[in-house]
Amino acid sequence: MKKYYYLLILLGMFFVEAQASTPIDISDLDEAEVLCALYNNASSPGYSIFSRKNDEEMNQGLAKSLLSQNRDFDYIGGRVLKIRFGDDGLLYNAWLYDRDNADQFAELILGKGLSVQQIVNNLRK
Repeated sequence: MKKYYYLLILLGMFFVEAQASTPIDISDLDEAEVLCALYNNASSPGYSIFSRKNDEEMNQGLAKSLLSQNRDFDYIGGRVLKIRFGDDGLLYNAWLYDRDNADQFAELILGKGLSVQQIVNNLRK
């Protein structure tokens, strides 16, 4: 039984590494526009009384300001992002964003819950 347990752990580690190593090319898009779209699609969990839900949308001015200070975002305004903008025109850790924000039910009902790839594709239209 222990053999199978360790095998499952190794397979899980491989799966996470495989997903983490697939960046999305956004070199043809404005990074501030991408950050706005990701933020505006992201969920705001509001787990406690100290973290209220934030329904305000981000504008490009704020996005440019944030990108000039930092290129790695875990949370902004209580919303889960978990993404990193690379200097090479690539967006990293999209699978972490998708894990916390991509939801087919929310996409159908609320118009939110899109994956990073869907958001990037919508910006290209």
